[in-house]
Amino acid sequence: MLSALTSLGVDVVGLSVDSRGELQALSDRLGLEFTLVGELAYPRDVDAIGAYHHEPRNSFQATSFVLDSSHRVEAAVYSATNIGRLMPEEILRVFS
Repeated sequence: MLSALTSLGVDVVGLSVDSRGELQALSDRLGLEFTLVGELAYPRDVDAIGAYHHEPRNSFQATSFVLDSSHRVEAAVYSATNIGRLMPEEILRVFS
């Protein structure tokens, strides 16, 4: 699926509050071939990127964005629970 996205010129980047070491272990375990950026600060960085955060739990939920070449949001998915992610098929649909 990643090759289908890259063939359209789509860069995939994952952002997380997890440490770089945790992300490297995840990447190694899953064989990920895209950039992971870690150690985002909650809530400062989470607010800056516009992610949904859950105040009572002092955490944020999965938030996905598709940006065009001008960095304008073309699609976004905000999950209020641990379920719900922007799937690669949807990204392909946006850019196809």
